[in-house]
Amino acid sequence: MVTLDVGQLKKTYQVYDEPRLLIAGTSTCFVILMFFLHPVHHKDTAWIALLGAFVTIAFTNPHDVQDALRNHVEWDTLLFFAGLFVLVEVC
Repeated sequence: MVTLDVGQLKKTYQVYDEPRLLIAGTSTCFVILMFFLHPVHHKDTAWIALLGAFVTIAFTNPHDVQDALRNHVEWDTLLFFAGLFVLVEVC
């Protein structure tokens, strides 16, 4: 059985920005809750996930949204999968 040393884990994996962690965790919990409430609201899960991602980006990087979208998103990969999904749907 493996024993966990919580003190060692806190030293090794420190949280440097607790407010951002709180915002991202709250947004993630909201998205998961909305996924489970799908039979009630009947919204597509993709829209809920996009809303959660937008809220997380907007509130954790309020001044760096353009930088985050320009430098931290792999647009080539996203466009590849978008084209792949279009081709799969056509065939």
